[in-house]
Amino acid sequence: RGLRVDQVWIGHPQGHELLLEEARRCGVPVVVHPSIHPGRNDGSLVLHAQSPWGSVLFTGDIEAAAEADPHPAATVLKVPHHGSRTSSSDALLDRVQPVLAVLPVGPNYYGHPHDEVLDRYARRGIDLVRTDEGTVTVRLDAHGLSVGQAGVWTRRAITPNTTMAKTASTRLIPWL
Repeated sequence: RGLRVDQVWIGHPQGHELLLEEARRCGVPVVVHPSIHPGRNDGSLVLHAQSPWGSVLFTGDIEAAAEADPHPAATVLKVPHHGSRTSSSDALLDRVQPVLAVLPVGPNYYGHPHDEVLDRYARRGIDLVRTDEGTVTVRLDAHGLSVGQAGVWTRRAITPNTTMAKTASTRLIPWL
């Protein structure tokens, strides 16, 4: 509700027939992405949502190969692939330049998130919140960027982009 989709980019149409059908029904252009990523993780859905006050880049489980694709700058970045060693490349972070990164992670056998990935965010001064410390709610509005976790809200001023819609809010629930 209230989310306008300008276009859909997809690497592998197989398995996404319902999404493609709905996009076409709504008159949304579908672009078959020029990169071919054979791995299941790199075939993840990537979504860039914009509001007047910033944007969020949802990256699914993409890894370095898909991170090399042309992703736009975003105020908030959903940390790719739960902070795996093969994600959050320097190139992606330099291109996206997020103010905040949300890391969906929980108990796992893979060692996510990896320390070198956490260091990449820290070196750039990107605030990072983790869902294993509680549900994260992100809100972009005229007052700036607000982050809610464990009943505590913090606010960070950002420069608004006044050409988009009225408000944006999303919630990431802990990944288990």
